[in-house]
Amino acid sequence: MPAKPTRSRSSGDRAAALRTLHAAAREMGLSEETRRDVMERMTGLRSAADMTAAQIRAVLDEFRRLGWSAGRRRISRRADVRKIFGLWKGLGEAGALRTSGSAACRAWVRRQSGVDDPDWLTPEQARACIEALKQWLDRETSRQTGR
Repeated sequence: MPAKPTRSRSSGDRAAALRTLHAAAREMGLSEETRRDVMERMTGLRSAADMTAAQIRAVLDEFRRLGWSAGRRRISRRADVRKIFGLWKGLGEAGALRTSGSAACRAWVRRQSGVDDPDWLTPEQARACIEALKQWLDRETSRQTGR
C-alpha cells in the first residue's frame, strides 16, 4: 500500500493564511477591488492565489495596521462613526431594517458614500451619513406614531 502523501507544513500554513486574508477583508468590509488594491500595493500581485505565505502575511500585517484585529471587530475611536452605528441600531430597533447588523450598516455606508469602511469617511461624509440616518429614523418614528 503506497504511503499517503503528506502536506508540508508550509502549504498548510499558506492555506490557513489565505483563508484568514479573505476573512479579514470580509470583516473589514472591503470590496474585492479594494482588497486587490491593498494586495497589489503590498506585494505587486492582485491575486492571493499567486502569493507566497510570506506575502500573504505581509498583507495581513497591513490589514492589522489599517485596524483589523482577528477574532472580533473593534469599536471605532471616532465618535461620528460610533454615532452612525448607534443610529443604525436605532433603526433596527424601530423595525425599519430587514438586516440590522454591522455588516448591513457598512454596506449602507458604502452605497451612500462610496467608502468601504466607515472609519475612512471624511468628517463631511460622516456628517452626511448621520444626517441621512437621523432623517430616516425621524420618518420611521413619525410613521409609527401616525404624525
